[in-house]
Amino acid sequence: MSFIEFLGRENFQDMPVEAQILKVANDYEELIRPDYRDIPAEEAMEIIKRGSGTRYNTRVVKALATIVHKFSLINVERQIRTIMHINISLDKKDYYTLRHSFHTRNMALEIAKKLNLSRGEHEMLKLGCELHDVGKIHVPHEILNAPKTLTPEEYEIIKNIRSGARLILLKSRG
Repeated sequence: MSFIEFLGRENFQDMPVEAQILKVANDYEELIRPDYRDIPAEEAMEIIKRGSGTRYNTRVVKALATIVHKFSLINVERQIRTIMHINISLDKKDYYTLRHSFHTRNMALEIAKKLNLSRGEHEMLKLGCELHDVGKIHVPHEILNAPKTLTPEEYEIIKNIRSGARLILLKSRG
């Protein structure tokens, strides 16, 4: 008999481990899929964890949590590398901005030490400071390096770039 035939059973103990793995993964996927429940990944994992030992095999839930965590780290690291490459490109366009971002980072980290922030909070603060001006990559060179106050037309260009960046950020949050 194939392990797929066991998927409909309520008690995980009545299923071979292959069916248990498939059931936990499928239930998690249904929780996070935008076309189904559309629950944030962290919340979906908490729902699965609450079923650990009763609805799901505890070892299978732990394995799923580990895999999901590792994949989320890979995605975050990839996104950070991409953003840092954009930041490096910005340095080619405007050296001041990248230098300013690093100075901002260093000051913020000194303050974070005084506030006894966690290592994770330090990392988020560091990234936020390093990347806070990355949107300037879209600002035309002549506006970015204008030696005078911006004209109303130039200021509108800056505002439109900011609005576009906010829209992208909101879409990326789901």
